[in-house]
Amino acid sequence: SASTWSAGTTTSSGLFLHSTNPDGESSAFDTSLGQLASCNRLLACTRLTRYWMGPAFGGSAKDIPIDTQFLLIEVEEGGPYVLVLPLLDGDFRASLVGSRTNDIICHQESGDGKVTTSGTRAIYICVGDDPYHLIKQSFAAVANETETFATLDEKTIPSHVDEFGWCTWDAFYSEVTPQGVIEGVKALREAGAPPKTVILDDGWQQVEPTKKSTEMEVAKEDPSDSESKNSITSRVANGILGIFAKIVSIMYERFVRKAPHNSLPNKTWRFLTRTVLKGQMWGYFDDETDFARQLSGFEPNEKFQKNADDDTSMDLKELVARLKTELDVTRLFCWHALHGYWRGVSPDLGSKAGFNAANIMPHLSDHLLKVEPILAWDSVSLFGVGLVPDEKDLTTFYDNLHSPLLDAGVDGVKVDVQSGLASLGGGNGGGSRIARM
Repeated sequence: SASTWSAGTTTSSGLFLHSTNPDGESSAFDTSLGQLASCNRLLACTRLTRYWMGPAFGGSAKDIPIDTQFLLIEVEEGGPYVLVLPLLDGDFRASLVGSRTNDIICHQESGDGKVTTSGTRAIYICVGDDPYHLIKQSFAAVANETETFATLDEKTIPSHVDEFGWCTWDAFYSEVTPQGVIEGVKALREAGAPPKTVILDDGWQQVEPTKKSTEMEVAKEDPSDSESKNSITSRVANGILGIFAKIVSIMYERFVRKAPHNSLPNKTWRFLTRTVLKGQMWGYFDDETDFARQLSGFEPNEKFQKNADDDTSMDLKELVARLKTELDVTRLFCWHALHGYWRGVSPDLGSKAGFNAANIMPHLSDHLLKVEPILAWDSVSLFGVGLVPDEKDLTTFYDNLHSPLLDAGVDGVKVDVQSGLASLGGGNGGGSRIARM
């Protein structure tokens, strides 16, 4: 709908733009900045998925992807340059997208239908001849105006960024063990690249449901079942199911996975995953990923606890000590998701620890689903996420989460899934509110 702009605070070469929605209060609305009349080339930093950003290039507004969060325009070859920065303003978040008519559209939304406004401080726009200086100058201006972050010039860079470090994720994923960490560091030292910093990634926490053990399942099988499993009818049934699974897989890859939000393939698959395929979706997430699991305890899991029956076992504290005393590692960080684990924290754990944790079904905005349509059937959308919705409980939650790490001598944390948490604002005050918490 038609909207208007007004100038706010000005700087030496830029200004803040405030939008007004003539339709009144709304939780989401679009504002046109007008047509891009002159553009030699442009660089856009855009949200590719819920978690990842990437660059996009072009020569007109039509080339600006949805959810662009940084836009640098070279007006003519060699300059001048225009930098357009969408902003956070209270409970609202702005982003850019190009239109077929070559307009630059500013989209503003809270992420919660009940959180509305009639306008926001949505954009900072700045002009200059040197793109590098322009970027530095503009971010400093936004930091000064919003007072929500500090630029690199105002930060103290930790010394370990100049040292070689190793993260366990690509080597072990969530199957990491203390012995594996020790062996990994030893291998790097023998190769002439001793790590000073080690990040113990996903795999050290207590989570539920626990992973299934294939070996245990095989051991528990009743031998008398083998004949029936190998019967002609069983083989035929398994063969039919296997063929059907392959057909479904092919159909999904060909028609669904890249289908736009609210297209027929998208809506059909979305319906199926909430009805006849919901059980199969849970089975997939449980068997093949960790995305269906929730944090169920604050102490390290059994892999990182001492086992009296296993002389090779070690707890997290012993692992930290050995890394530092035997292998010359300076510091160890541990991974965790911002809200505990991939699908949050178990409500049962919250009850035991004395804080409120609730399993919440997210209400994703159309805008986010346009960015990544398959979010409609990820584990969080289908089965909910365990959140700590009350700000007063967050201190208790993080004290419990970090205390075992402090006791073990861990030096810091790697905090993951930050952007995913901010997308869960529907019905909870909006993504910006949750992120600020």
